[in-house]
Amino acid sequence: MIIAVAISAVVTVTIFEIFGGVILNWKKAENRMAEDFKANNLYILLSKKFDEFYWYKAIKDFDKYFDGKENSILFISYYSVKIPYFPVTTEIFLDGENNLVMEETPFFFNRPDAEIPEPKRTVLWKKVKTVKFSYLVSNGAGKKGSNWVGEYVKSVRDYRKLIGIKCEVILNSGRKITAFSFVKTKKENGGGGGLL
Repeated sequence: MIIAVAISAVVTVTIFEIFGGVILNWKKAENRMAEDFKANNLYILLSKKFDEFYWYKAIKDFDKYFDGKENSILFISYYSVKIPYFPVTTEIFLDGENNLVMEETPFFFNRPDAEIPEPKRTVLWKKVKTVKFSYLVSNGAGKKGSNWVGEYVKSVRDYRKLIGIKCEVILNSGRKITAFSFVKTKKENGGGGGLL
């Protein structure tokens, strides 16, 4: 009788260890799938924002409509997360807590006196290691070729044109998400002007 009880105890403990390992592996796989899902959504969102980049003809104050730095970007896009059916001024940057943040503000065409509402803030990813924006630009007036730069600020005397935008996000897990889009030409974008 004692031997049967001991064998039953050994079998019970073994079964619990097997199921415990299965449940632990299941949880790890579930967490990995959840991160993959979120990372894919971040990639799609950034790509869509860049694909819907809007060229706006600015006479002055270029930096109100586009400001391309290595650690942040400000641009106008027809695609919005928080403000549907309306073009938005979008700023993507890392905040003080290393969260990847996007702020969207409605963009009012030809209404400089319009009262601008507070930006709608969205945390795209909490606690990232780094974010880096790069800009593919032409080599200038009459020169062939292009190159990547870490900053693109449009000025009246700068003949380089913006060709593409790339965003690289490195998560705390070490995973790298890279979104890239060619900037549409004025004709593809409805002839909206010549900001860039």
